Amino acid sequence: MQRMRGALLSFITIVTMIAATLAPTPGSQFGVSQAQAAQTQKASSALADLKVSPAASMNGYSRSQFGPAWEDIDGNGCDTRNDILKRDLKNVTYLDAGKCKVGTGMLNDPYTGKTIDFVSGATTSSDVQIDHVVALGDAWTTGAQGLGEQEREDLANDPLNLLAVDGSANQSKGDRDASQWLPSYAKSDCSYVARQITVKQRYGLWITNSEKQSMAQVLASCPNEPTATAGSLSISTSAPTPSLTYRTHVQTYGWQGWVKDGQISGTTGKSKRLEAINIKVSDRVPATSGEIQYRTHVQTYGWQGWVSTGAMSGTSGKAKRLEAISIRLTGNLASAYDVYYHVHAQHFGWLGWARDGADAGTTGYSYRLEAIQIELIPKGSAAPGSTANSFRQAPKKAAPAKTTKPTQASKPAKPRQPSKPAASLPIKKSGAFCKATEKGTKAQTSTGVKLTCTTISTDNRLRWRH
Repeated sequence: MQRMRGALLSFITIVTMIAATLAPTPGSQFGVSQAQAAQTQKASSALADLKVSPAASMNGYSRSQFGPAWEDIDGNGCDTRNDILKRDLKNVTYLDAGKCKVGTGMLNDPYTGKTIDFVSGATTSSDVQIDHVVALGDAWTTGAQGLGEQEREDLANDPLNLLAVDGSANQSKGDRDASQWLPSYAKSDCSYVARQITVKQRYGLWITNSEKQSMAQVLASCPNEPTATAGSLSISTSAPTPSLTYRTHVQTYGWQGWVKDGQISGTTGKSKRLEAINIKVSDRVPATSGEIQYRTHVQTYGWQGWVSTGAMSGTSGKAKRLEAISIRLTGNLASAYDVYYHVHAQHFGWLGWARDGADAGTTGYSYRLEAIQIELIPKGSAAPGSTANSFRQAPKKAAPAKTTKPTQASKPAKPRQPSKPAASLPIKKSGAFCKATEKGTKAQTSTGVKLTCTTISTDNRLRWRH
């Protein structure tokens, strides 16, 4: 009996071991075991392993190609939408005893950084939507056409590929990939891109060349970002390093392509003037963090007013040279970074680096700017080069001394010439007799002395008297 009991125990142990080996583990319905899911790698390394290929056609795409919406694919009695709401919302309440139907909750939205109070209802549920991190339309054009029906349904319901997010942000994203859309909340960029890479890696999807470049640019600011797990989106504790892009309008060449972070824009050795400039801070930096402002000194016009991120400073189509420039930062950007810039000026060549609103270039010489470099440097770090002689101002010319004419000996005054009589009065001789009909009328002598035809107390005869 003891022997039979021992044999039975051994048999049960063997069956248990076999069952444990054959039974699917959590997560295996999505093509990866729990043990495999725990083995993360750097997202940048996973990105390098993805196939790069042009996007395929959208022909044949429909939502139904990925199975019914929000299946209960894990068999827990709740649909996928509510599973994700329960995972990503805080302070959740339910509308049912089985705790499947989420009634209210609070979302820290990873796409916008906003806090959203979720309330289930016909007009309110859409405030929080469940986003496919790799959009199904994007998946269709990068390899999902070749997946089986079950694999596509798994992709559409995989918690790794799903996030509760702000409804309007989800609508703005649509089916766009990382080269066309990234969250406005920059602190989510790294983990968002890492999650897209992980999903594409899991389902054997490819990426386009532009998508790879955009992903690599994001991950450059977080080189140790790991591939994702199926939990809520993790948010980086610090925003990606901001980047500057800029371009110049060059004489006869027009607008040049955008360059970034210390690259040269313009020409040297070709005697071509810069006529205008655009400067932008990477759109991965929230507007609330500050902006870049700049102004230019333009031929005949002098210093122009300050403009902000992306606006043109200078002129185009007027053949006016830029002669100097000032650049500054505002807000949190100014607290964390210095902006350095230097210019290549006619006759002087490369001048020293100016910083944070100082003038760079020349004024008063009528010399053109020919090229420029601009860099953001963490506050307090060393300048990228010499800061000597970043600005040259022509010395003002001394005004010629005023010469006084030699004093001439005063000439004797000319005798006063009698003024010419006014033509309106008749000429009469003083003392001459006048007629009774002229009594009281006026006349004048040949020298302009006024006369009247009148009498006096001692002489009652009418005479021209003054």
